[in-house]
Amino acid sequence: MVMKSNFAANKVELARKLGIARRTLYNFEKLSGAPKPRSDGRHDVNAWKRFVSSRADQIVIAGMQLSQIEQARLERLRVVTAREQFKLDAERGKFIAVDDANRQVDTANGIVRRSLQQLVENEIPARCGGRSPVEIKKIGVRLLNECLELLCTKLKAAAAQT
Repeated sequence: MVMKSNFAANKVELARKLGIARRTLYNFEKLSGAPKPRSDGRHDVNAWKRFVSSRADQIVIAGMQLSQIEQARLERLRVVTAREQFKLDAERGKFIAVDDANRQVDTANGIVRRSLQQLVENEIPARCGGRSPVEIKKIGVRLLNECLELLCTKLKAAAAQT
């Protein structure tokens, strides 16, 4: 769901659409970076939602904190705005589904397990018969590095397929 670009004709309507009191809106207007009205005088409600959500903790009225009701309204607005932004990000493909991520992890886990199992069960014993511990260590390190390089290639290929 893309955030619709809706507008308020005046500050009374803007405060109503934001779900906050006009006095609270007035205090937000005093903060730097507050959205300006368009050339036709209308106010971009979504721009204001983002602004209010990001600056709600900076508002104090006449030296006093906001009332509990205003704090609750601002918290609700923060949550709604965050939810809308998350939906927009998801539509734009910024996230992958949990099932897809789990599938990729399972595939990578299987590749790593098979590769390391083959290294330990087949490669190292076949190449180490009758060798000294120092030689076995060198062979093991070399084979492990080769295995890890191969794993990187396999994991990239597997990720490209999903």
